Amino acid sequence: QRNDTKKKMASASYSLPQKILDEMIVDEGPEGRDITGDGTVLFHRTKRRDAPVVGKRHPKKGDECIVRWRERWTDGMNISDGDEPCVVGTQSTHVVGENTLPYEPPGIHDALPLMEIGDTVRLRLHVSKTSNRLEPAACELELVTFYRVDDCDGLRRKVARHNEELYKGITPLADVSVRKSVVEGFSAFKLAAAGALVEAPSDSEVYRGRARDFELGKALNGLCEGDVALVEAGDMIHRIDVELVRPCVDCSEEGDESVLKLEISAPAHSEPAVRGTKGDVKLRVESGLWVIDDEIVGDVDCTPSVGAEPQFMALSSLSPPLRLAVANMAVDETAEVTFVDAERSDKAEARYRIVLEAVRNAVDLGDVTYKVLNKGAHGPSPEPLDDVVVCVEDMDVTTLPLNLTWTLDDDDENVAGAALEQVVGKLRPGERASVDFNGKGPMDATRGVVTLERIHRRQSLIDLKPRQRLERAADMKARGNRAFASRDFAKAVRRYGGGIDAAAKDLEPDLDEEAIKERRA
Repeated sequence: QRNDTKKKMASASYSLPQKILDEMIVDEGPEGRDITGDGTVLFHRTKRRDAPVVGKRHPKKGDECIVRWRERWTDGMNISDGDEPCVVGTQSTHVVGENTLPYEPPGIHDALPLMEIGDTVRLRLHVSKTSNRLEPAACELELVTFYRVDDCDGLRRKVARHNEELYKGITPLADVSVRKSVVEGFSAFKLAAAGALVEAPSDSEVYRGRARDFELGKALNGLCEGDVALVEAGDMIHRIDVELVRPCVDCSEEGDESVLKLEISAPAHSEPAVRGTKGDVKLRVESGLWVIDDEIVGDVDCTPSVGAEPQFMALSSLSPPLRLAVANMAVDETAEVTFVDAERSDKAEARYRIVLEAVRNAVDLGDVTYKVLNKGAHGPSPEPLDDVVVCVEDMDVTTLPLNLTWTLDDDDENVAGAALEQVVGKLRPGERASVDFNGKGPMDATRGVVTLERIHRRQSLIDLKPRQRLERAADMKARGNRAFASRDFAKAVRRYGGGIDAAAKDLEPDLDEEAIKERRA
């Protein structure tokens, strides 16, 4: 009760014009958010950012924020009209006569961690927080941007320039090219205002090699190509310009860096394309050499062969170093693979240059596994109770293809079998797939090639008239009951779900009163 009384007394001490209060966004409540805990500084957000911000959106203690002052209602506050730096948690001061006064208004260090770039907030200050003691004060400020400060294992790093479109950060194994120089001060704002963040100093030192071998390598982790960072190491402030980043991945099974994949080029925002170990890949090996101290000592024998025209082949059939590297590559990526063979006494390492041109992943559906052989098919996959036309060929039990037509996921037994139905339900019209039936295919086939030639789709619910929807719902209910009676609960759920869709509540306006009663019954 004592705390509630204190808060009510504090809020009653404010006398801002009602027009200003009406303009405030009250998502923090009509009185604003108490950000100091004693009711003396209230926080109102008046404008949110115009676009989402990528990465760390809220500044934290120690970050350098750039603040733009918008408005003020008292002459007793020491604020300017332009952009100014403010280090969260560090109160700056200035001298007026014989007095040393705080430079930032009270509450700003509590407000900044609640803001995002582009936000504008209004702070209302109790009379005890103003210098003239005559009336409550208020100020409005915008967070223009901020430079985050990270602790990199004993080194303080501030990212002064970053391109949000780049996402491949430096790792200890990455191949990098950086420039290092010495600057005065740890303020990115002052360097930017002086134009010192445009180009690297001409007298800067250049380093090219593994990121972990750089003397300030711990401060490189996470930086991207084109980034500029300030690093505080003891009494020195270093400027780091990242000119080149080539990601490198340890692909070895033991994690001993015996197989390293260095990315030479790759499509933007690409991800590893291989899923599992049963798929097929089309890999081009442009070169393969044994090297000792950068001197060529021989050619490498590998699968696929160097210079051979690439063909789809099983992932498991590739030479071990290539197989491990391909599992970490994207389609159309060019990479350099380094392999150290522990069995060789001459300490030679194999160097490959490879291009991953295509991937056919194997999809495991439990009882059956398939791989799509062609691309470019259009249209969605068939749905339950659609009629499908399928050709099954290259079976191990017959040389003649089977041309089958049936209703997918029907209640009656059909020649397709559950294994083939599972695969056809995933294909799109025109797609061909190599299927491992595990002995459960048509005619007890173990494997074959399946082509979904056509789909004769059931009439869509949206095209049915109200009476037809009722008939569809009743039919699905009856099918669900039969599936439930045969203990095929998965099929029963599908049938009941289809019935619910057909008799959805939002269709009531289309039905007359009798139809509604019949459906509800």
